[in-house]
Amino acid sequence: MALIKCKNCGHMISDRASTCPHCGHKQKERACSENRTGKQANNINNEEPIKETLIEGTDEHHTNKTLVILIGVLVVIAIGFGSYMFCRNGNKNTDLSTLPDTLTNDSTIVDTVKSDTEILEKPIEVIVTQNAIGTIRKGMLAKIAVPMLADPSAKGDFYDRVEIEETDRYITDICYEVFLYKGKEKLCSFTTDAKYNLSNDAGIPSKKVMGNGRITAFSIYSPSIKLKDGIHVGLTAKELVEKYHAKIRHYENLEYGGLEFVFNKKHKGYSFIAKGEIINSNMESDIDDSEEEFLNLSDVRDCSLKQIDF
Repeated sequence: MALIKCKNCGHMISDRASTCPHCGHKQKERACSENRTGKQANNINNEEPIKETLIEGTDEHHTNKTLVILIGVLVVIAIGFGSYMFCRNGNKNTDLSTLPDTLTNDSTIVDTVKSDTEILEKPIEVIVTQNAIGTIRKGMLAKIAVPMLADPSAKGDFYDRVEIEETDRYITDICYEVFLYKGKEKLCSFTTDAKYNLSNDAGIPSKKVMGNGRITAFSIYSPSIKLKDGIHVGLTAKELVEKYHAKIRHYENLEYGGLEFVFNKKHKGYSFIAKGEIINSNMESDIDDSEEEFLNLSDVRDCSLKQIDF
């Protein structure tokens, strides 16, 4: 309860009194007005919590909506990433299933990377002209054509070793030739006009002595050295006859006998020595004079080109 002034007499009276106890003036209108004011105030006070509740509810609604969206985005990302990893692993498993059971790490390296050894062992191919094997030509000073004869540390373009060996090229005379090798493979040889002692007691002439002479003749033993038209050691009689129109010749005299291939004038100056067995021939074995006989493919067996001289 509060005290208020009476509008008529000015005395202090209760705000709930309807009349002034001092002068009898009615106070009802003021009280009602104040009551109404109080009610309005109460209503306002009651409405503020409601508004605050509505605002708080709205904020909470927005927060929940944001969380739902964020969770949805994370779920989509997780599903996409999982699908990607599944597909990736599936491809890997498919690739591995196509590989042989014996595959190892070492074999994978061997299959995908060529070693230096494989590169070095790649077959060489040297082209022969009328007077040369590669860069080695007739008439050249041997030590210039093959630097290894003068300098053991020198390197060859298609060979890696040089040896001096005795041969039977001239049949009745002792002959020494320069042989070129690639690893263990005998590639070719050549004679020189170097001066050396021909007696058996003199021993094999040195590389230096052979290098001081000029190259006079060649022999080819390897299929990697080819003539321009592709003829090379190792071709069979059938290949030479059908593709290159060669003839098989049987020669025999007092000194030696055997087989050789004969071509047209295009190969003049070459001697194509064959190896094989004659199974059908009308040649008499006691002929003293030099004779020759051309044979058919059916007359020889296991016949192929063994050596090319020029």
